[in-house]
Amino acid sequence: MIGIISLFIELFFNQLIQKELYLIPLFTLVSLLFIKKKSNYYIYLFILGFIYDLFFTDIIFLHSIIFILLGYIINLFNKKNILLLILIISIYQIIIYISYKLFNKIFININEFVFILEHYYIINIIYYYILRIIYKKKS
Repeated sequence: MIGIISLFIELFFNQLIQKELYLIPLFTLVSLLFIKKKSNYYIYLFILGFIYDLFFTDIIFLHSIIFILLGYIINLFNKKNILLLILIISIYQIIIYISYKLFNKIFININEFVFILEHYYIINIIYYYILRIIYKKKS
């Protein structure tokens, strides 16, 4: 459920801000750190990725595959912390960059990519801490 809520918050937040602010939300991605692993975990990630593609991208099933991969990586770690978040965002952005280059959907060079990548961390780390506070109060 947190993934769907985060998706809509991300959609709303994207409407509020302008890209010139360099606050690039990946709230749905951040929420992957807080989804409880159950028997239908990977199915949920696949569906969440599909919905994400419908709202934000034009390459259907790309995020379904990426979210499953990232969910697997997240589950390799016992402790979910800020370093894992930075790792996940970095892996995500590298996969997106390569995928979009293969599909000729992105026209920036690697230097511009690294510059943009730095701006993904700020707002998403803040969102991570907000979710962490909410989940600590729930437990």
